[in-house]
Amino acid sequence: MTRTPHIIRTRKPYQSFLFRCIIPKDLISVFRQVEFRVSLGNSMYSHSKIISTNLYNLCQFIFREVREGNMHDITLEDVKNILRIEVRKSLLHIHHYQYGTNVFSKDKLNDSISRSMKEEERLRGRLEKDYKGTIDLIEREIDKILITQNLEPNKRNVEYKGLVRRWIELKLMRQDWKRDLLNDSGKTDEEFQNELETKWKLGLWKTGEDKKLNLSPVIENYSIEPIEPYIVQPKSIEQKYNKVKSSPSPLFSKVFPEFLENMKINKRRTGTIGASKDAFNQLIEIIGDKPIGDYNNVDGREYRNALSKLPSNRTKNPKYRDKTLKEILSKDIPIKDRISQTTQKLINSKISGFFNYCLDEYPDYVGSNVFRKKYQQVSSVKLKDKKEYFTDEDLHLIFNPKTFLPYIFENQFSKIQYPYYWVVILGVFTGCRIEEICMMRVKDVIKENGVWVYKIREEGEYGEEETQVKNSYSERTLPLHPVQ
Repeated sequence: MTRTPHIIRTRKPYQSFLFRCIIPKDLISVFRQVEFRVSLGNSMYSHSKIISTNLYNLCQFIFREVREGNMHDITLEDVKNILRIEVRKSLLHIHHYQYGTNVFSKDKLNDSISRSMKEEERLRGRLEKDYKGTIDLIEREIDKILITQNLEPNKRNVEYKGLVRRWIELKLMRQDWKRDLLNDSGKTDEEFQNELETKWKLGLWKTGEDKKLNLSPVIENYSIEPIEPYIVQPKSIEQKYNKVKSSPSPLFSKVFPEFLENMKINKRRTGTIGASKDAFNQLIEIIGDKPIGDYNNVDGREYRNALSKLPSNRTKNPKYRDKTLKEILSKDIPIKDRISQTTQKLINSKISGFFNYCLDEYPDYVGSNVFRKKYQQVSSVKLKDKKEYFTDEDLHLIFNPKTFLPYIFENQFSKIQYPYYWVVILGVFTGCRIEEICMMRVKDVIKENGVWVYKIREEGEYGEEETQVKNSYSERTLPLHPVQ
C-alpha cells in the first residue's frame, strides 16, 4: 500500500478502495483544489491497483497538457460534433441489434424486446440508487473522448454538464428505438434524428444532406464498429479534409509485431513466438482487426466461444485444413474432435498476455484486459477419464524381447532403428521428456564420482541453440541406471 499513494483503502462500512489524485502545486490555482478522490467501486486490491494506475497515468497526461496550454475549454460546437457522431454510432448499433434478432420467431423477438427493456431499467435503476457513481462512470467515458481532442474535461463547464446529460438521454432513447424497430414501426433514421432535434433543439442537422447516413448493417458481426472518430479540432488542413475512419488507438495488427519483438528481446523461445503470432492472426480472423482500444467484453466472449468450437489439429486434419475459420465455425464440429480446454486456455493466455502488455504500454487507449477470464476454471476431466500409468506388467509386455526387438530391427517399413530402440528405454529409466532424450550427445554423458550421468544443458546463441530446455529448472544432471 505504501508504494501506491494514489490508492486509499476504506474500511467502513466495508473494505473498498479510492483513487487519490494530488494536484501539483503549480496547478492548484487552475484546478482550485489540492486533491480529489474517486471511488473505484472495488474491494480487491489487485483490481483496484490496475484501475488506479490507469487513472494516475491519465491525470499525469492531463497535467502535462494543461502546462503546455494544449487543453481548451469545451464549446457548444464541440458538444454538437461529439453528439452527431455518437448518434450515428447509436443508429448503427440498433441496426445491428435489429438485423441480429430473429424477428420470425415470436419467442426470440419477445426475448430481444425484454432484454432491451431490462437494459433501460438497469440504467434508470443505477441513476436512482447511485446517481453520483453512475455519473462518474459516464464522465470517465466522455473524458477519454475529450482528452483525445485536446478538450479540457472540466466538470464546472456548463457545456460539459450538458454533454453528460444528453449522453444519458441518448442511451435511454436508444433502447426505445430498438423496441420501435423490433416492433416493425417503420421508423426511419431521419425520424429518430428529428426526435432528438425536437428534444434537444441544438441544430445538429441543418440540411438534408447532413442527415444522410451510410449505415450498412452487418448481420454476422453484432459487435459495435466505430464508423467515425471524434474529430472535433483537426490539427491540420490534411486532417480536416481527410477524415480517418478509425479509432485514435493503433490497430491490433500494427501493435502485435511490436509485442513479438519484445518477446525476442526477452529471449523467449522461437516456437513460443511463432505460436503467439498464430494466435494473433487467428484472433484477427475470428473477431477482426480493430484498434486496440475498441475491443470490448463482447469480443472477448465471442472469441472464447469460437475457440471452444475449433477442431484440434485443423491445419493437419484433411477434413478441415483446406477450410477457412469462417467455414469451420459455420459447421457443428463433434465435441470429440474439438481442441481441449487446456489448449483453449493456452491460446487465450497468449491474447491475454498481449493485452496486459497494452495495459502497460498503451494505458491511454486500453483500460482493461477483456480477454482475461475473471475466474479460475477447475479441470473438468473426471478421475475415470484420466490416463493411467504403465504397470510393471505393461512394461514387461511392451519390452518383451520376442516382440520388441523384431518390431524395431526387422520392420521393413522402418528406416530408423537404434533411436526407436534407445529413446523408449532411456525414457523408462530416466523419466526425461522425449525432446531431452532426442537431443542427447556423446559429450553430455560423463562419469562423475564413479557414476555415469546425463548432463542436460542448453547451449548455443538465442535462435540458434544446439540444445534446448523447457525452462531454467530443466537444466539438471541425471544419474543413468546401471542396467542401461
